[in-house]
Order: sequence, then structure tokens, then C-alpha cells
Amino acid sequence: MAKNMLERKGYDFEYLILEASSDIITEIKNITQQQTVPLIFEVDDNGRENFIGGYAELTKKICKI
Repeated sequence: MAKNMLERKGYDFEYLILEASSDIITEIKNITQQQTVPLIFEVDDNGRENFIGGYAELTKKICKI
């Protein structure tokens, strides 16, 4: 749903599909304290990654823009 919404709104984005048992996904979930997917990040103009959250948080952020 997040991917479809970003496409409809015309945002540029990248997405990765990771195995649920992947060490990377486990580490990201530990760092963000979010245990569900999607795990959505925004990269600012300086290349810093900011954790947005999941689909609900992305929707709230896009509605503010």
C-alpha cells in the first residue's frame, strides 16, 4: 500500500524486499523498535536517514505536505 501511494503521489523512492529472518531486518527492527513492516525511512538532502514509521505514519506525513 505504501509503494502504491508513493507512486500515485509522484514521489521518488526505493524499496527493498528482505527475508523476515534476515539479520538486517532484525537489526532495523531493534533500532526502530517497530516490529511490523513496512519500515519506511526518508533520506534528506544531506543523505541522513530519518525513520518515518509504517504505512499509517507515512500517510500522516504525506497529508501534511
